[in-house]
This record gives sequence, C-alpha cells and structure tokens, in this order.
Amino acid sequence: MTAPALSIVLAVSHDDALRDGSLAAALSAIAQSVAGVTGGLTHEVIVVAANAQGLPLPGALPSARLVTVAPGALTPVNWGLGLRAASGRVVAFTTSQMRVSITWAGALLEAINGGVDAGVIGAGGPVDLPAVASDADAATLVRFSAFLPGRWPRVMSAHDIPGDNAAYLRAHLVEHEDLLRDGFWEVEFHRRFARAGKQLLMVPAARATAQGVVDLRALRAQRFAHAVSFGSSRVDRHGQSAIRIVLAAPLVPLVLAARIARRARAAGVDHGRIRRALPAVVRLTIAWAAGEAVGAWRAAVGRGNQVTFAHE
Repeated sequence: MTAPALSIVLAVSHDDALRDGSLAAALSAIAQSVAGVTGGLTHEVIVVAANAQGLPLPGALPSARLVTVAPGALTPVNWGLGLRAASGRVVAFTTSQMRVSITWAGALLEAINGGVDAGVIGAGGPVDLPAVASDADAATLVRFSAFLPGRWPRVMSAHDIPGDNAAYLRAHLVEHEDLLRDGFWEVEFHRRFARAGKQLLMVPAARATAQGVVDLRALRAQRFAHAVSFGSSRVDRHGQSAIRIVLAAPLVPLVLAARIARRARAAGVDHGRIRRALPAVVRLTIAWAAGEAVGAWRAAVGRGNQVTFAHE
C-alpha cells in the first residue's frame, strides 16, 4: 500500500477530551483543512489517547487510527508513539486543544516540499490565543509566547517551531533513535537539525488556535513534569551544571514571566489581557523552575557525579 503524503499525530491532551468534545472539534478542523488541499491529499490521522477503549468516540474517529497509552504519559511521549505508528512522508504533530486553520495542512506541506532543496525539513505555524479571554490565556502564553501570530507576519526561517503545531520530513525524525526512545521532545531534535545545517520554517498560513477548558492545577503538574525531563536532559545530555540550574531556580519565574509579557506585547496582544493572565503565568513558571531544578539535581546525583560548577 502506498504511504500517505501526510501523517497527522494528535495527542489527546487531557483525560476528558473524548467526552467534552475537544477531540471531535480538533478532528473536525483537521478534516476541513485536509479537504481544502487543492488536488486532494492522501493522509492518515493517528490519535494517541489514554484509556480510550470503551469511551464514547466522536464520529470522525473511525476514520482515524487509535493508539492507546497508559494514563499520565506526557504529550511528547505520546507523540513519539504516534510517530512510530506513522507511515507518511511528512508527519505533523498536534493536540486535542488545537484548532488548525483551513489552510494548515496545505501550508505546511507546501513549505516543506518547496524547501527541500534548500535544506528545509520541517515547518510550523503560529499558535493564537482563544477568541475569548479565559484561563487558557495563561496556558497559551506560557507555552507559545514565542509563536504568537503577530511575531510571524511572513514565512521565516526559525530556530524552533512549536511542537503542538509542526510538521517534519519523517525520515529526518526516525534517524534519531536515541532521542526517540524518550519520545518526541521537539527542542532536542531542533538542536540536532541546526547542527546538521537543516532549516525549519514558520508559516503564517499554518496557524492553529488554542481552545478548550484549562485546569490550571493539572497544567502546573504537567509543566513540572515536563521541566523535570528538561532539567535532566540539560545535565545528562548537554553537560550543564546542576548546581547552577538549582541556584538560578528562584529567579527563573520572574525572568520567564517578564519575557512572556514582552513577547505578547510585541505580538499585539491586548495589554489588559496580558495583565489578567500574569498571576497564572507566574504560578506556571514557578512550577517549571521547580521541576527543572529537581530534574537537574536528580540527574547529577543519580549518575553518581560530583555536583560542581562545571563549565557549561
């Protein structure tokens, strides 16, 4: 059987997504975007969800492949499992909280296919705030302040693209098996791509909008868990100093919150909306800083190394 042109890996980002309509809405947006590609598009959708068996499924799901995972797995781990099940030349990643635009699929494929000769192996799109202000603002700003639409007015080369709204040539992902063993943590792959002279693009027409109800307590726990993995990788994979990471942790929340606010203002986000989101943003950045410090310390102690002010 001929491999599809595009595999779409959708990680279900919260336990109630199958019941509250988030997954159905995400799949509907994907279906509309794929249908909008001129000339048609061969594709597959791979939904990665915890304990999905027996739950009421949206009508679009029978046309998708379902990968069931254990509860509690982080989104990058689920993306990695979806990638292993994918067969398309290009693999796109998203979540049940993203509503992709009608031009999303075509724009990503056009950017990648049209840039192969120039070393383009991946493309991403901006991530927009929900239309109505809510707790989701803080979640979106914390994760995607660097990728707000106002920061990307045209197709541009980028060092990073947002993992929740990105696509890559599959061959350039699966060749990094040492990274894939831990899942698809896009930042690690981007570092490898940059060292190899490969190029990533940001594409305005591939916009997605973050949607859905956000449980800030659950999100804080998720950010902490992500940061533990990130802090561990800084020490284990990149040889950075655990003690420096731990000592810097008290300053990290304020530095991150200030950077997020600055990026949002530069992207044209309403100042009042930024101000209302800041308390939750700070709480989320505190969770990140704590997790990063814990991960770094565990990595240093766990491998039996002396924790020193090593050169980074």
